[in-house]
Amino acid sequence: MTFAGGAAILRASMRALALPAAAALLALAACGKSPCEELGSRICSCQAAGTVRDACNAAVRTELSASSPSSADETTCQGLLKGCAGSDSPGFCEKLQTAQGKIACGEAFLPSP
Repeated sequence: MTFAGGAAILRASMRALALPAAAALLALAACGKSPCEELGSRICSCQAAGTVRDACNAAVRTELSASSPSSADETTCQGLLKGCAGSDSPGFCEKLQTAQGKIACGEAFLPSP
């Protein structure tokens, strides 16, 4: 780095590296959550705010990283999102404690067809 007139100026080679890195970060930020991560986040939203909810969301991300959901899994999660309203819906967390809520949000173990 050189200084000219009090302002830091990046060398051309550093600028060439900084631009693609910034673009990659912006692209990642635009991606948002996968359907399965969003589903897990909705379920975690019923946990107490703070450390408990943060731990729940971290466990979801860890599980998704370890299992690498297939596109079929993500499609299943996308379908479940339609029936699994978020915590901003009235009564969502209470419904999630019922069998119907667990089925709607993919928490129930159902027999294979």
